[in-house]
Amino acid sequence: MEGSQNMAGKFCGKCGARHDGTGKFCGVCGGPVADSVIDKSQQSNFVQPYLPSAPGPLLNAKSHLKINLEGTFKGETYKIIGRIKYSVYDRDDKRSYLWDEWLLLSQYGRQLWLSEDEWKFQLASAFTPKTPFDPNIAPNPVMLDDQARYILEKGKARIEHYEGELNYKPDTGEEINFLDLSDGYSVEWNEEEIKFFKSDTIVVEEVYKAFNLNPNLIPVEAYQNKVQYEDEDEEIPKSIDIRDDNSFYHYDAEMLLKRQTAHGKKNVPFTFLACGILLIFFSLYCMQTGKLVFNTSLLPIECKDGKIVGPVKLTKAGTIHVVRAEGSIASNNISYDITMELIDEEDPDSDIPLWGKEDEFWGENGVEIDEGQSYPWSETSASTKSFFLLSEDGDYYLRVTTEGQDSVLSQSGSIRISIYEGVVLGRYYFWAGFLLILIAIFIF
Repeated sequence: MEGSQNMAGKFCGKCGARHDGTGKFCGVCGGPVADSVIDKSQQSNFVQPYLPSAPGPLLNAKSHLKINLEGTFKGETYKIIGRIKYSVYDRDDKRSYLWDEWLLLSQYGRQLWLSEDEWKFQLASAFTPKTPFDPNIAPNPVMLDDQARYILEKGKARIEHYEGELNYKPDTGEEINFLDLSDGYSVEWNEEEIKFFKSDTIVVEEVYKAFNLNPNLIPVEAYQNKVQYEDEDEEIPKSIDIRDDNSFYHYDAEMLLKRQTAHGKKNVPFTFLACGILLIFFSLYCMQTGKLVFNTSLLPIECKDGKIVGPVKLTKAGTIHVVRAEGSIASNNISYDITMELIDEEDPDSDIPLWGKEDEFWGENGVEIDEGQSYPWSETSASTKSFFLLSEDGDYYLRVTTEGQDSVLSQSGSIRISIYEGVVLGRYYFWAGFLLILIAIFIF
């Protein structure tokens, strides 16, 4: 590593640029100039570049950490004083991966490195091993502190960006050799120095709580367990892999996703159920729509040979019209047929109607015997309705014909016939709503 240099006493609290003048604002980013966070007795151990590299969108940290933020780790208060952005090239994936190393300084001068790698955090501290080894020729496994440590990854990391106050003078583009070992151990070295580190994994919620940051600021992507990329050239993944075994590392994170998933699943059937109920109510409303344009009452016996009533003035061409017929009949096992036909005023005696409807009015009764008991019953059906689409405004006639025994026709009550125009056909809304309710019940 290069030797240390004397530092000026002020720097930018936003971008970290050093300032030797008396100005109150940074000439790089416009932020306020503040005193160094490092005690004067320790300043000879730290180096601050005068012009840090420009961050750029890919070089900004993903989390809400920033320089001058204070947090508590291992019972001590630490302040973030610097950051280094590293990249490593993966030959298999043919792409570079980025991560951040935050330098933390305690009130007692102790230093920690907080590694931030796609929402994975590790807190590392330097140590001197009992049995140092040369990482250039290290076997696998390697003996470190009397235990075998397996080599997980070996490569070169490139410095892409740095800011704040650091304990050595980095250079953009500089490469650092690294060796990641099992149990949280790692080694960094160059031609002049070898550093050994021991790190502990910290979940993202604990990091935010340590720095008094609101955990609600943590995006959902920090808890997703699949890594997906926009394309081969995309540097930043759309979602983050929290653990190498593709499982959640923290109970709260897992429960958060479960709650979100459950909430989404509940919303679907409730939405279907609500829409189904609304459609059914709307279909009932449709049954009440329409304007009454004709109403009359006829005796069944009067219509035995066909009775023409009207004229009926219809003015809603292109809309649905409904014809309703309601009568009464005794439940004496009798019946008669009724036919209603719409005919043009210009030819009221025509045998070819514009519209027609046939139905049967009937009444039945009987006795049902169940386990020796007699249960009399009766049932009647004496109403009908039908729809037609009016093609042209005008005056029309309605021909009503009944067929049946004279005794039945004479004893049956009158038939009330009504015609409504501008009707909304609600049957399709009803069945659509009914289907949505069935789907909601099935999902539940």
